[in-house]
Amino acid sequence: MYGRERTLGQDHVDILHSKNWLGYILHKQKKYSEAKELLRQVVYRQEKTLRQDHTDMLYSRHLLGCTLYQQKKYSEAKELLRQAVHGRERTLGQDYADTLHSKNWLGYILYK
Repeated sequence: MYGRERTLGQDHVDILHSKNWLGYILHKQKKYSEAKELLRQVVYRQEKTLRQDHTDMLYSRHLLGCTLYQQKKYSEAKELLRQAVHGRERTLGQDYADTLHSKNWLGYILYK
């Protein structure tokens, strides 16, 4: 990935997509601190390069929100998941599986 990053640049959509997947893998391995740092970088870069309702951006916010939830950082997680829910509702619809998945995680936080 690093050779591609040097060639394409750190804001290239393919680089951000790859880093997002790496963040997902770290999250699944319960390496939440590492996942959080990587996903924060991805979200920051996506905010600079993609439109606010881009599906990659919404997924990254969702995943970062879930990672923060696992670290008991509920306030920050709640905000990211709200953004993911609202964006997914506008982009994908209220009953789309990804939208419902974000709503489910937001519900976990609101329950806390």
